[in-house]
Amino acid sequence: MTRPTIASPLAAQPSPPSGLNAAASPVPWLKPGVVMHDPSFPVDRLLADFARAVQGRGFAVKGFVQCNHQPGEGVAPHMDLMDLSNGKVIRIDQHAGPRGAGIDIAVDTLRRALHEPTDLVVVGRFVALERAGHALGDAVRDGLSTGFPVLTSVAARCMAKWQSFSGREGTLLPANETALWRWWGPDRLYPDLVHGVVDGEVRRIVVGPRWLMVEGERGTGLAHLSKGGDVLRTRVAAFRRRGLRGLAALAHGWDPAERALAVAAINASYNRRDMDALPGDGLDDLAKADGRTVLIGAIPGYRDRMPHAQVVESNPRDGEFPMAAAECLLPGCTTAILSAAGLVNRTLPRLLSLACPAQVALTGPATPLTPRLHAYGVGTLAGFVVTDPDGLANAIAQGAKPWAFAPFGRVVHRRSAVSSLMTA
Repeated sequence: MTRPTIASPLAAQPSPPSGLNAAASPVPWLKPGVVMHDPSFPVDRLLADFARAVQGRGFAVKGFVQCNHQPGEGVAPHMDLMDLSNGKVIRIDQHAGPRGAGIDIAVDTLRRALHEPTDLVVVGRFVALERAGHALGDAVRDGLSTGFPVLTSVAARCMAKWQSFSGREGTLLPANETALWRWWGPDRLYPDLVHGVVDGEVRRIVVGPRWLMVEGERGTGLAHLSKGGDVLRTRVAAFRRRGLRGLAALAHGWDPAERALAVAAINASYNRRDMDALPGDGLDDLAKADGRTVLIGAIPGYRDRMPHAQVVESNPRDGEFPMAAAECLLPGCTTAILSAAGLVNRTLPRLLSLACPAQVALTGPATPLTPRLHAYGVGTLAGFVVTDPDGLANAIAQGAKPWAFAPFGRVVHRRSAVSSLMTA
Protein backbone atom coordinates (compact mmCIF):
# COMPACT_ATOMS: atom_id res chain seq x y z
CA MET A 1 0.00 0.00 0.00
CA THR A 2 1.04 3.62 -0.40
CA ARG A 3 2.21 5.07 2.88
CA PRO A 4 0.91 8.53 3.70
CA THR A 5 3.36 11.18 4.79
CA ILE A 6 3.39 11.51 8.56
CA ALA A 7 2.87 15.14 9.54
CA SER A 8 5.26 16.57 12.08
CA PRO A 9 3.93 18.46 15.10
CA LEU A 10 6.08 21.35 13.91
CA ALA A 11 3.72 21.81 10.99
CA ALA A 12 1.23 23.35 13.42
CA GLN A 13 3.72 25.92 14.67
CA PRO A 14 4.42 29.36 13.18
CA SER A 15 6.93 29.28 10.35
CA PRO A 16 10.37 30.53 11.32
CA PRO A 17 11.48 33.82 9.80
CA SER A 18 14.00 34.06 7.03
CA GLY A 19 17.47 35.32 7.90
CA LEU A 20 19.52 33.94 10.75
CA ASN A 21 17.12 31.03 11.32
CA ALA A 22 17.34 28.64 8.39
CA ALA A 23 15.14 26.03 10.05
CA ALA A 24 12.95 25.68 13.10
CA SER A 25 14.25 23.84 16.13
CA PRO A 26 12.36 20.55 16.36
CA VAL A 27 9.99 19.53 19.10
CA PRO A 28 11.04 16.02 20.15
CA TRP A 29 8.78 13.26 18.98
CA LEU A 30 6.73 11.51 21.62
CA LYS A 31 6.53 7.80 22.15
CA PRO A 32 2.88 6.77 22.35
CA GLY A 33 1.37 7.48 25.75
CA VAL A 34 -0.46 4.48 27.13
CA VAL A 35 -2.66 5.01 30.19
CA MET A 36 -2.92 1.70 32.03
CA HIS A 37 -6.14 1.52 34.02
CA ASP A 38 -8.59 -0.64 35.85
CA PRO A 39 -11.66 -1.40 33.71
CA SER A 40 -13.90 0.47 36.16
CA PHE A 41 -11.82 3.69 36.03
CA PRO A 42 -13.35 6.55 33.94
CA VAL A 43 -10.29 6.76 31.69
CA ASP A 44 -12.10 8.40 28.78
CA ARG A 45 -13.00 11.36 30.97
CA LEU A 46 -9.34 11.73 31.96
CA LEU A 47 -8.21 11.67 28.31
CA ALA A 48 -10.94 14.08 27.23
CA ASP A 49 -10.06 16.59 29.98
CA PHE A 50 -6.38 16.45 29.07
CA ALA A 51 -7.13 16.82 25.36
CA ARG A 52 -9.31 19.88 26.03
CA ALA A 53 -6.58 21.44 28.17
CA VAL A 54 -3.95 20.95 25.45
CA GLN A 55 -6.36 22.14 22.77
CA GLY A 56 -7.25 25.21 24.85
CA ARG A 57 -3.57 26.20 24.85
CA GLY A 58 -3.55 26.39 21.05
CA PHE A 59 -2.33 22.92 20.04
CA ALA A 60 -3.98 20.94 17.25
CA VAL A 61 -5.72 17.89 18.74
CA LYS A 62 -7.58 15.15 16.89
CA GLY A 63 -9.15 11.90 17.96
CA PHE A 64 -12.08 10.63 19.94
CA VAL A 65 -13.06 9.23 23.31
CA GLN A 66 -15.77 6.83 24.27
CA CYS A 67 -18.76 7.97 26.35
CA ASN A 68 -20.71 5.26 28.13
CA HIS A 69 -24.23 6.06 29.35
CA GLN A 70 -25.91 4.09 32.11
CA PRO A 71 -29.59 3.19 31.77
CA GLY A 72 -32.06 5.77 33.08
CA GLU A 73 -35.78 6.08 33.28
CA GLY A 74 -37.05 5.23 29.83
CA VAL A 75 -33.51 5.31 28.38
CA ALA A 76 -31.59 2.23 27.35
CA PRO A 77 -27.85 1.99 28.04
CA HIS A 78 -25.84 3.23 25.08
CA MET A 79 -22.41 4.43 24.01
CA ASP A 80 -21.30 7.54 22.12
CA LEU A 81 -18.04 8.65 20.60
CA MET A 82 -16.98 12.28 20.98
CA ASP A 83 -14.83 13.79 18.24
CA LEU A 84 -12.20 15.88 20.04
CA SER A 85 -11.49 18.09 17.03
CA ASN A 86 -14.99 19.57 16.95
CA GLY A 87 -16.83 18.31 20.05
CA LYS A 88 -19.46 16.43 18.02
CA VAL A 89 -20.98 13.35 19.62
CA ILE A 90 -21.75 10.32 17.47
CA ARG A 91 -24.25 7.72 18.67
CA ILE A 92 -23.03 4.15 18.31
CA ASP A 93 -25.29 1.59 16.70
CA GLN A 94 -25.77 -0.91 19.51
CA HIS A 95 -26.92 -3.61 17.08
CA ALA A 96 -23.67 -3.36 15.11
CA GLY A 97 -21.64 -3.57 18.32
CA PRO A 98 -19.39 -0.85 19.66
CA ARG A 99 -16.25 -2.19 18.04
CA GLY A 100 -17.75 -2.50 14.60
CA ALA A 101 -19.34 0.92 14.80
CA GLY A 102 -16.24 2.65 16.14
CA ILE A 103 -13.70 1.28 13.71
CA ASP A 104 -14.72 3.56 10.84
CA ILE A 105 -14.35 6.61 13.07
CA ALA A 106 -10.99 5.42 14.39
CA VAL A 107 -9.66 4.80 10.90
CA ASP A 108 -10.88 8.18 9.64
CA THR A 109 -9.39 9.96 12.67
CA LEU A 110 -5.94 8.48 12.17
CA ARG A 111 -6.05 8.90 8.40
CA ARG A 112 -6.71 12.63 8.79
CA ALA A 113 -4.07 12.94 11.49
CA LEU A 114 -1.46 11.32 9.25
CA HIS A 115 -2.05 13.93 6.55
CA GLU A 116 -2.73 17.10 8.54
CA PRO A 117 -0.69 19.21 11.00
CA THR A 118 -1.41 17.58 14.36
CA ASP A 119 0.17 17.98 17.76
CA LEU A 120 -1.73 15.20 19.53
CA VAL A 121 -3.97 12.31 18.53
CA VAL A 122 -6.17 10.73 21.20
CA VAL A 123 -7.72 7.33 20.53
CA GLY A 124 -9.71 6.62 23.63
CA ARG A 125 -9.45 2.85 23.72
CA PHE A 126 -6.62 0.63 22.51
CA VAL A 127 -9.02 -1.78 20.83
CA ALA A 128 -10.04 1.01 18.44
CA LEU A 129 -6.41 2.00 17.85
CA GLU A 130 -5.51 -1.63 17.18
CA ARG A 131 -8.23 -2.09 14.57
CA ALA A 132 -7.49 1.26 12.98
CA GLY A 133 -3.83 0.34 12.87
CA HIS A 134 -4.59 -2.89 11.05
CA ALA A 135 -6.74 -0.96 8.57
CA LEU A 136 -4.05 1.62 7.83
CA GLY A 137 -1.23 -0.89 7.95
CA ASP A 138 2.40 0.13 8.09
CA ALA A 139 1.67 3.87 8.12
CA VAL A 140 0.45 3.75 11.70
CA ARG A 141 3.15 1.32 12.79
CA ASP A 142 5.86 3.53 11.32
CA GLY A 143 4.33 6.50 13.09
CA LEU A 144 4.29 4.73 16.43
CA SER A 145 7.91 3.64 16.13
CA THR A 146 9.10 7.20 15.37
CA GLY A 147 7.05 8.81 18.11
CA PHE A 148 3.82 9.84 16.39
CA PRO A 149 1.98 11.77 19.15
CA VAL A 150 -0.69 9.24 20.09
CA LEU A 151 -2.36 8.93 23.48
CA THR A 152 -4.50 5.89 24.21
CA SER A 153 -5.61 3.74 27.12
CA VAL A 154 -5.20 0.05 27.82
CA ALA A 155 -6.93 -2.02 30.45
CA ALA A 156 -4.39 -3.98 32.46
CA ARG A 157 -5.70 -7.27 31.12
CA CYS A 158 -4.95 -6.15 27.54
CA MET A 159 -1.32 -5.17 28.14
CA ALA A 160 0.12 -8.18 26.32
CA LYS A 161 -1.94 -7.35 23.23
CA TRP A 162 -0.70 -3.73 23.32
CA GLN A 163 2.92 -4.83 23.48
CA SER A 164 2.39 -7.20 20.57
CA PHE A 165 0.74 -4.45 18.51
CA SER A 166 3.25 -1.68 19.24
CA GLY A 167 6.46 -3.69 19.42
CA ARG A 168 6.80 -2.56 23.05
CA GLU A 169 7.10 1.06 21.92
CA GLY A 170 5.35 3.49 24.18
CA THR A 171 5.36 5.03 27.62
CA LEU A 172 3.16 3.41 30.25
CA LEU A 173 1.36 6.08 32.28
CA PRO A 174 -0.59 5.95 35.52
CA ALA A 175 -4.14 7.21 35.23
CA ASN A 176 -3.75 10.78 36.50
CA GLU A 177 -3.39 14.28 35.05
CA THR A 178 0.13 14.89 36.38
CA ALA A 179 1.43 11.80 34.57
CA LEU A 180 -0.11 12.97 31.29
CA TRP A 181 1.58 16.37 31.51
CA ARG A 182 4.92 14.76 32.30
CA TRP A 183 4.53 12.56 29.22
CA TRP A 184 3.61 15.60 27.12
CA GLY A 185 6.93 17.01 28.28
CA PRO A 186 8.61 20.35 29.03
CA ASP A 187 10.03 20.56 25.48
CA ARG A 188 6.56 21.71 24.44
CA LEU A 189 6.59 24.72 26.71
CA TYR A 190 8.04 26.88 23.90
CA PRO A 191 5.11 26.52 21.48
CA ASP A 192 2.79 26.68 24.49
CA LEU A 193 4.19 30.07 25.52
CA VAL A 194 4.02 31.35 21.93
CA HIS A 195 0.39 30.23 21.54
CA GLY A 196 -0.56 32.33 24.56
CA VAL A 197 1.04 35.58 23.38
CA VAL A 198 -1.50 38.31 22.66
CA ASP A 199 -0.42 40.04 19.46
CA GLY A 200 0.03 43.76 19.40
CA GLU A 201 2.31 46.64 18.49
CA VAL A 202 5.99 46.47 19.39
CA ARG A 203 6.62 49.98 20.59
CA ARG A 204 10.32 49.69 21.26
CA ILE A 205 13.25 47.26 21.11
CA VAL A 206 16.38 48.14 23.05
CA VAL A 207 19.48 46.01 22.53
CA GLY A 208 22.15 46.55 25.15
CA PRO A 209 25.51 44.86 25.65
CA ARG A 210 24.09 42.41 28.24
CA TRP A 211 20.30 42.53 28.07
CA LEU A 212 17.58 43.42 25.62
CA MET A 213 14.11 44.84 26.14
CA VAL A 214 10.88 44.62 24.15
CA GLU A 215 8.12 47.07 25.00
CA GLY A 216 4.58 46.14 23.99
CA GLU A 217 1.24 47.80 24.48
CA ARG A 218 0.54 46.37 27.94
CA GLY A 219 3.93 45.31 29.26
CA THR A 220 7.68 45.21 28.80
CA GLY A 221 9.80 42.08 28.58
CA LEU A 222 13.47 41.35 29.23
CA ALA A 223 15.98 38.68 28.25
CA HIS A 224 19.68 38.12 28.76
CA LEU A 225 21.78 38.54 25.63
CA SER A 226 24.99 36.52 25.45
CA LYS A 227 25.94 37.37 21.86
CA GLY A 228 24.58 38.61 18.55
CA GLY A 229 23.59 42.07 19.72
CA ASP A 230 25.32 43.87 16.84
CA VAL A 231 23.28 41.94 14.27
CA LEU A 232 20.02 42.55 16.12
CA ARG A 233 20.62 46.31 16.26
CA THR A 234 20.83 46.52 12.48
CA ARG A 235 17.43 44.82 12.16
CA VAL A 236 15.42 46.50 14.90
CA ALA A 237 13.04 48.26 12.49
CA ALA A 238 12.26 45.01 10.66
CA PHE A 239 11.74 43.14 13.92
CA ARG A 240 9.30 45.77 15.19
CA ARG A 241 7.13 45.32 12.10
CA ARG A 242 6.61 41.64 12.97
CA GLY A 243 4.45 42.50 15.96
CA LEU A 244 4.65 40.88 19.37
CA ARG A 245 3.47 37.44 18.28
CA GLY A 246 5.80 37.42 15.30
CA LEU A 247 8.75 38.13 17.59
CA ALA A 248 7.62 35.43 20.02
CA ALA A 249 7.62 32.89 17.17
CA LEU A 250 11.40 33.34 16.91
CA ALA A 251 11.54 31.00 19.91
CA HIS A 252 11.19 28.13 17.43
CA GLY A 253 14.52 28.97 15.79
CA TRP A 254 18.14 28.13 16.51
CA ASP A 255 19.78 31.55 16.62
CA PRO A 256 20.48 32.50 20.28
CA ALA A 257 20.15 36.25 19.74
CA GLU A 258 16.77 35.90 18.03
CA ARG A 259 15.66 33.48 20.71
CA ALA A 260 16.53 36.09 23.35
CA LEU A 261 14.38 38.56 21.43
CA ALA A 262 11.57 35.99 21.43
CA VAL A 263 11.77 35.49 25.20
CA ALA A 264 11.63 39.26 25.74
CA ALA A 265 8.56 39.47 23.48
CA ILE A 266 6.91 36.60 25.36
CA ASN A 267 7.51 38.42 28.63
CA ALA A 268 6.13 41.67 27.20
CA SER A 269 2.83 39.82 26.69
CA TYR A 270 2.63 38.02 30.04
CA ASN A 271 4.39 40.41 32.47
CA ARG A 272 1.81 43.17 32.20
CA ARG A 273 2.09 46.38 34.19
CA ASP A 274 -1.32 45.78 35.79
CA MET A 275 -0.88 42.08 36.57
CA ASP A 276 -1.76 40.71 39.99
CA ALA A 277 1.19 38.98 41.68
CA LEU A 278 2.77 38.57 45.11
CA PRO A 279 5.65 40.90 46.06
CA GLY A 280 9.20 39.58 46.25
CA ASP A 281 10.72 36.48 44.68
CA GLY A 282 9.11 34.01 47.09
CA LEU A 283 12.33 31.99 47.44
CA ASP A 284 12.67 32.31 51.21
CA ASP A 285 9.82 29.86 51.71
CA LEU A 286 11.52 27.35 49.42
CA ALA A 287 14.79 27.81 51.29
CA LYS A 288 13.10 26.47 54.44
CA ALA A 289 12.19 23.16 52.81
CA ASP A 290 13.82 20.02 54.12
CA GLY A 291 16.15 18.07 51.87
CA ARG A 292 18.64 19.06 49.23
CA THR A 293 18.39 22.36 47.31
CA VAL A 294 20.05 22.90 43.93
CA LEU A 295 20.49 26.31 42.31
CA ILE A 296 21.17 26.46 38.58
CA GLY A 297 22.70 29.91 38.27
CA ALA A 298 23.61 31.70 41.49
CA ILE A 299 21.17 34.34 42.73
CA PRO A 300 22.38 37.45 44.60
CA GLY A 301 22.90 36.78 48.29
CA TYR A 302 22.28 33.04 47.99
CA ARG A 303 25.04 32.20 50.50
CA ASP A 304 23.09 33.95 53.26
CA ARG A 305 19.62 32.82 52.15
CA MET A 306 20.53 29.24 51.26
CA PRO A 307 23.90 28.44 52.83
CA HIS A 308 23.64 24.69 52.19
CA ALA A 309 22.45 24.88 48.57
CA GLN A 310 24.43 23.18 45.83
CA VAL A 311 25.12 25.80 43.16
CA VAL A 312 25.74 25.08 39.49
CA GLU A 313 27.25 27.89 37.39
CA SER A 314 28.67 28.30 33.90
CA ASN A 315 31.73 29.93 35.49
CA PRO A 316 31.86 28.29 38.94
CA ARG A 317 33.66 29.85 41.87
CA ASP A 318 35.03 28.01 44.90
CA GLY A 319 32.38 25.69 46.30
CA GLU A 320 30.26 25.77 43.12
CA PHE A 321 29.79 23.14 40.41
CA PRO A 322 30.12 23.35 36.60
CA MET A 323 27.02 23.05 34.42
CA ALA A 324 27.70 19.38 33.64
CA ALA A 325 27.07 18.59 37.32
CA ALA A 326 23.35 19.39 36.90
CA GLU A 327 22.87 15.90 35.44
CA CYS A 328 24.01 14.44 38.77
CA LEU A 329 22.70 16.98 41.26
CA LEU A 330 19.13 17.65 40.11
CA PRO A 331 17.79 14.06 40.25
CA GLY A 332 16.62 13.37 43.78
CA CYS A 333 16.78 16.95 45.02
CA THR A 334 13.91 18.36 47.08
CA THR A 335 14.03 21.89 45.69
CA ALA A 336 15.41 23.21 42.39
CA ILE A 337 15.78 26.92 41.65
CA LEU A 338 16.43 27.47 37.95
CA SER A 339 17.55 30.61 36.16
CA ALA A 340 15.27 31.92 33.42
CA ALA A 341 18.41 32.13 31.26
CA GLY A 342 17.61 28.48 30.50
CA LEU A 343 14.70 29.70 28.38
CA VAL A 344 17.10 31.45 26.02
CA ASN A 345 19.75 28.75 25.77
CA ARG A 346 17.11 25.98 25.61
CA THR A 347 18.46 24.08 28.60
CA LEU A 348 15.29 24.62 30.64
CA PRO A 349 13.33 21.58 29.34
CA ARG A 350 16.19 19.23 30.19
CA LEU A 351 16.65 20.78 33.64
CA LEU A 352 12.92 20.43 34.37
CA SER A 353 13.02 16.78 33.37
CA LEU A 354 16.01 16.15 35.64
CA ALA A 355 14.44 17.98 38.60
CA CYS A 356 11.04 16.25 38.46
CA PRO A 357 9.30 15.78 40.90
CA ALA A 358 11.07 18.36 43.09
CA GLN A 359 9.62 21.75 43.98
CA VAL A 360 10.83 23.99 41.16
CA ALA A 361 11.16 27.76 40.96
CA LEU A 362 12.05 29.69 37.81
CA THR A 363 13.64 33.00 38.68
CA GLY A 364 15.13 36.08 37.06
CA PRO A 365 14.01 39.16 35.08
CA ALA A 366 13.37 36.96 32.02
CA THR A 367 10.79 34.71 33.75
CA PRO A 368 7.38 34.70 31.99
CA LEU A 369 4.81 35.15 34.76
CA THR A 370 2.21 32.84 33.25
CA PRO A 371 0.43 29.85 34.82
CA ARG A 372 1.03 27.97 31.55
CA LEU A 373 4.42 26.99 32.99
CA HIS A 374 2.90 25.32 36.06
CA ALA A 375 1.85 22.32 33.97
CA TYR A 376 5.49 21.69 33.05
CA GLY A 377 6.62 21.39 36.65
CA VAL A 378 7.40 25.01 37.58
CA GLY A 379 5.64 25.68 40.88
CA THR A 380 7.01 29.17 41.61
CA LEU A 381 7.55 31.88 39.00
CA ALA A 382 9.73 34.74 40.24
CA GLY A 383 10.08 37.54 37.73
CA PHE A 384 10.09 41.27 37.05
CA VAL A 385 7.31 43.67 36.08
CA VAL A 386 8.57 46.86 34.41
CA THR A 387 6.84 50.06 35.53
CA ASP A 388 9.27 52.62 34.04
CA PRO A 389 10.22 51.45 30.54
CA ASP A 390 11.95 54.73 29.68
CA GLY A 391 14.29 54.52 32.65
CA LEU A 392 14.96 50.83 32.07
CA ALA A 393 15.66 51.41 28.37
CA ASN A 394 18.42 53.87 29.28
CA ALA A 395 19.87 51.50 31.88
CA ILE A 396 19.96 48.56 29.45
CA ALA A 397 21.54 50.65 26.70
CA GLN A 398 24.30 51.56 29.14
CA GLY A 399 24.96 47.93 30.06
CA ALA A 400 23.22 47.74 33.44
CA LYS A 401 23.17 44.42 35.31
CA PRO A 402 19.94 42.99 36.83
CA TRP A 403 20.55 44.42 40.31
CA ALA A 404 20.32 47.90 38.73
CA PHE A 405 16.82 47.22 37.29
CA ALA A 406 15.10 47.66 40.67
CA PRO A 407 14.17 51.38 40.34
CA PHE A 408 12.31 50.67 37.09
CA GLY A 409 9.95 47.92 38.20
CA ARG A 410 9.00 45.40 40.88
CA VAL A 411 10.10 41.87 41.68
CA VAL A 412 7.05 39.63 42.02
CA HIS A 413 6.16 35.95 42.07
CA ARG A 414 3.27 33.61 41.35
CA ARG A 415 2.71 30.11 42.69
CA SER A 416 0.70 27.15 41.53
CA ALA A 417 -1.94 25.86 43.93
CA VAL A 418 0.11 22.73 44.61
CA SER A 419 3.29 24.73 45.27
CA SER A 420 1.41 27.01 47.67
CA LEU A 421 0.25 24.02 49.71
CA MET A 422 3.75 22.54 49.86
CA THR A 423 5.33 25.76 51.16
CA ALA A 424 2.54 26.65 53.58
